[in-house]
Amino acid sequence: MSFIRLALFAVPLDACAEACRISHHTAWEWRHRLFAAVDGYQDRIVLRGRVWVDETYVDDTGLSKGYGRARRRGLSKQKLCMAVGIDARKEPVAVVCGHGKPSAARIRAALGGHVAEGATLVHCRERAHSSFVRENVLADESYRADARDPEYLEAMGLANNLCSWHKRQLWRFTGMDPENLQSYLNPYVYFFRVKRDDERWPKIARVVRHLLMAEARFRR
Repeated sequence: MSFIRLALFAVPLDACAEACRISHHTAWEWRHRLFAAVDGYQDRIVLRGRVWVDETYVDDTGLSKGYGRARRRGLSKQKLCMAVGIDARKEPVAVVCGHGKPSAARIRAALGGHVAEGATLVHCRERAHSSFVRENVLADESYRADARDPEYLEAMGLANNLCSWHKRQLWRFTGMDPENLQSYLNPYVYFFRVKRDDERWPKIARVVRHLLMAEARFRR
């Protein structure tokens, strides 16, 4: 329970190990068993009503993507893209969406099935978003991305904040293997909902119950 309480706030692994009086290796295994328990959790999330979507990026530190080389400017293939969405109920999703600027096919693969038909998609006029709107029969509400435009900042504030929260969360996991990025996004989305509903279901007890009910197995 102490480990779960620390995991809820993305406490670094060394601090978790010291606070729980366990070895670093045990803490690493507990974290990955937690990941295994919430793997696939996002598959059943469907955003409804008014839905905000956006993308955010992190550097891919894998050897095959230019590790140790000079970083290219802009949204190059050296960056991993994460497609994020959130609706008015504060129900979020976050899915890895390949490298660099996303195509319509990649947005479809990442967000397809996560947005209910007839929802209003609020976005930043990304071309791939427009294709997604047409394919899923969504109402379209778009704004030109301009950090100096108060209207854009207000309309897209929820999506922009969600992107910032995701990146702050990931920065705590020093040495994360980029291939495991989705495994780190899944518990963030899960914990987001757990903390949101804490008044209805105490968060620590809820996580423990879900872990006990999970059929997942972790293998090193």
